Amino acid sequence: MNQRLTVHVSTVLAFGPIGIVWAFLPIHLRSLGASYLLIALVSLIPAIETIGLSPAWGGILDKTGRGNKILLVSLLVQGVGFSVFPFLKNPEEFVLVVSLMGLFSSSFIPVYGAMATLSNRQYGRAIGGFWTAALLGYATATLIGGILYQYESVNSLFFLGAIYGYVGTLVVLLAPKDALILKRSLDISRGYWGLLKQRNIAILCLLSITVLVSTSAFNNLRDERRCCHCSLDSACLSASSVGGGRVYVRLHFSGGPGQRPRLTRIRNQSRRRTWTIGRRLDR
Repeated sequence: MNQRLTVHVSTVLAFGPIGIVWAFLPIHLRSLGASYLLIALVSLIPAIETIGLSPAWGGILDKTGRGNKILLVSLLVQGVGFSVFPFLKNPEEFVLVVSLMGLFSSSFIPVYGAMATLSNRQYGRAIGGFWTAALLGYATATLIGGILYQYESVNSLFFLGAIYGYVGTLVVLLAPKDALILKRSLDISRGYWGLLKQRNIAILCLLSITVLVSTSAFNNLRDERRCCHCSLDSACLSASSVGGGRVYVRLHFSGGPGQRPRLTRIRNQSRRRTWTIGRRLDR
């Protein structure tokens, strides 16, 4: 793979597990009896780590130029973290592991953002491509995770996240020698801190971080509210997450207390039509 393809593929694999954490882990923690405050920490702590540690990771990249080493460790930690999830029993343990993973996943934005601009000096297009790849990873992991969570146990989600992490590690290992390295002195000397010294870029970064934090908190509260109020299952939640909240169908569920909800009707709100489903969607 060439430099640009390597960056895009590894970006997709790096950001995929984040979609699993944000979309489905709050549901699992609630089923374990976690409080709303503890569930909120699943998004809050990684967001704070990203705010505080992104400049530090960018500084390390500026000094060493070894983006491949940083990404290798970060992706490996992500895979190991998801491999540990099936053995955890308490909500607090999940929050702790997510926090440890966030220490390393906070390197993704500065490192991949810098790498995206190396092979393309059209910075706006390059950064747009980076975020497209990141959100593609988020969306695909969320969609596949919703399907798995509908039919399988929660451990299948953790297995999916581990696959993303380990495959991403493999991509970095097999990447061309100079694909993820800052090799020009100009890039290293200017680097992350040099960009932040420009007022417009610093303001843009601050606004981006604010939007990310606000969005993650809103998604957590929205998904938890929908799950509790409407008894939505994972497939519906996945659709709402990938679609940015624009859900145009109403799903009707039935089932007694302690039973997994059963989808009985789908109503298209835009055309006012109702379909009846005569079979269970769960095993």
